[in-house]
Amino acid sequence: MAEATTALGAPPPEGAARLEAVLRFAATRGITDVHLKAQQRPLYRRNGLLISRRDEALLDPEELLAVAAQVLPPAEKAQWQARGQVTFLMTLVGAGRFRVTMYLVRGVPTLAVRVLPPRVLSLRELNMPKVTHGWPMAGQGLVLVAGPAGAGRTATWLGMLEGINTSAAVARQVVTLESPVEQLLDDKVAVIHQREVGKDVASLADGAQFLARQDADVVGLADVKPDELGLALDLAESRYLVIASTTGSSVVAVLQRLLDSAPREQRQSLRRRLAKSLRGVVCQVLLPRADGKGMVLACEVLVPVAAVAEFLRSERDLEELQVLMESPHGRQLGMGGMEQALQDLVQTGAVTLEAALTRSRDPEAFRNKMAMVRSTAPIMPIAASGHEPAAGMPFAPLGGAPLRTGSVPAMDAGTLPDPFKPQ
Repeated sequence: MAEATTALGAPPPEGAARLEAVLRFAATRGITDVHLKAQQRPLYRRNGLLISRRDEALLDPEELLAVAAQVLPPAEKAQWQARGQVTFLMTLVGAGRFRVTMYLVRGVPTLAVRVLPPRVLSLRELNMPKVTHGWPMAGQGLVLVAGPAGAGRTATWLGMLEGINTSAAVARQVVTLESPVEQLLDDKVAVIHQREVGKDVASLADGAQFLARQDADVVGLADVKPDELGLALDLAESRYLVIASTTGSSVVAVLQRLLDSAPREQRQSLRRRLAKSLRGVVCQVLLPRADGKGMVLACEVLVPVAAVAEFLRSERDLEELQVLMESPHGRQLGMGGMEQALQDLVQTGAVTLEAALTRSRDPEAFRNKMAMVRSTAPIMPIAASGHEPAAGMPFAPLGGAPLRTGSVPAMDAGTLPDPFKPQ
């Protein structure tokens, strides 16, 4: 995947100049995503909510056509012309890197831009559950990092690889297959080869075929599709430690998708293989903080203890695994379900009940449970929560008042605080 670079000193064309100004503003205001659409002001996603600036003009179609012509890397033009949609990376010197997805809407280019974090953060900085910190140190097996879009799973996946790169007892050879390579990892304890699917290698399957000849110890697979989860397990059984990220709404849903990738007659065998190779599964979401100062992480965690391995080898419905994760014994072992994580966040005051309901699998039951809990237990201070993210992470706390929900609120540029200044 090609990457466009804009350096200071050479004025960009008019269309690209506005895009550059928008992205530089976003990079210094804790914005995670930028959206450019005809007849709209630029939209910014901050703390999970879309906002706009009153001092910015509407974008007209001609302006977006000029942006598309000026910033699209030459290597991506054929795909853009053939498919009407393309993703590429853009670097602004002094501002950072951005993942740009450009697509046609009624014949007019529309852009969705992800602001990439300035550096890879550790699992500790990301405030991931402590039980996950040891997973990257396993010698062999499969680790799955799941979550919906915008949940920070790529940051967690990279954090695990960085853990190997900084804390492994011995040097390890790491090969990643990514599309695109969003953040670069420098060699430290590990030697890391980041390969881009579609550029360095044709497909995930093609890249997997050459891992043995590359003498890999660890394999990082980014954004694995449902039908590729079986390949991840195959690699984990071939002596590699495989750390894979994938979309998923829950631990059980991710495992079910892996089983569904195989013919029905092979699924029991697949469960036995999974019981032997699985090293951990985490499914995560992000919720806006109750005080409007950032995002809060909530995690569902499966630890492959003996009881979990025994369950996977059985023929019991995978849905019953949820009970095991949420049991008192499971929590003692570092496991936990999403509903309990949400309950903890509401009880500590870290998130509102309304925000938690948007992530609950059974909002009505969750609301009733919280009503019962609130009638018998006091609200604990936010500091008691184990889910508050550390400063410096992509979804770090920001200053400023809570934002309004509903229609896109327009805000003055001055009301967006600088996250890099002490609050």
